[in-house]
Amino acid sequence: VQEKKRLEHERDYDSLTGLCNLDTFRKEVENILDEKDIGQCAMIMLDLDSFKGINDRFGHDWGDEYLRVCAGFLTEFNGEHGLAARRSGDEFCLFLHHYKTKQEIANDMEEFYSCLQQNPVVFPDQSRKTLEISSGLAWYGGGLNEFQTLLKAADYALYDAKNSGKRIMELPRLPKMSLAKLILMRQSFICRSMKELLRWIRRQVSQITIIHFMNLGSCTMTLLRKRIPTPR
Repeated sequence: VQEKKRLEHERDYDSLTGLCNLDTFRKEVENILDEKDIGQCAMIMLDLDSFKGINDRFGHDWGDEYLRVCAGFLTEFNGEHGLAARRSGDEFCLFLHHYKTKQEIANDMEEFYSCLQQNPVVFPDQSRKTLEISSGLAWYGGGLNEFQTLLKAADYALYDAKNSGKRIMELPRLPKMSLAKLILMRQSFICRSMKELLRWIRRQVSQITIIHFMNLGSCTMTLLRKRIPTPR
């Protein structure tokens, strides 16, 4: 019996981080999506920034430890309303479900980023740095009702975030804009560039379908602390 449990655990979970693997994540999310009432949900893809540089500088053993540290933060989502998984390499998945409002999801994401900021990682050279991670979020609904479409949408948002580079760092310069509010705003287009996002903000469009966010350094945290009324 113990041997069977051990084999099942090795089959379903990532040996390095302890998070479930992508196949298990898919099965669990599909089971949730089959339920009649799953409330507000979001699929989130995450990718560690500068991971190759960390590996090259400190070695693969420390790189593995960095992945475990990241997994430790994501594990806090596991439970009644969330499921975290390691997709591959330095990529992770997160599915948040059965929330009453999108605001609650946005708040939990803000709290996640705040936790990263408040708990810097101590590197082998004794330097302390915030774990930096890029993320792409896709809301459930509006045509994104299946696992693969949700994952692809979140993956696209993540890809866009990574390829936007440091231009996203301009976001903190926008007065009274909260990341949570950006996550909450939904409409039928994807913000593909910083220029487009700025143009959208000037027009005061009220909603977007998929929004990406990245670079969890002090500049982004400045943005997180600023708020505007929720668009009606």
